[in-house]
Amino acid sequence: KVRHHEILTTIFQGSIPEDESNIYIQFEKEHRKLQQNRSTSERQIQDIRRQLSG
Repeated sequence: KVRHHEILTTIFQGSIPEDESNIYIQFEKEHRKLQQNRSTSERQIQDIRRQLSG
């Protein structure tokens, strides 16, 4: 969490080159998407288990 804040701060202060910050933002988006996908899968798995246990 702290590291994340440091990186964002340096991006906004402009000490990270533009393209590098774009890469970081891209990474953030992908990471968030993966986390959402994972929680969706976990929900589906729980639903299936519930149906199986009847």
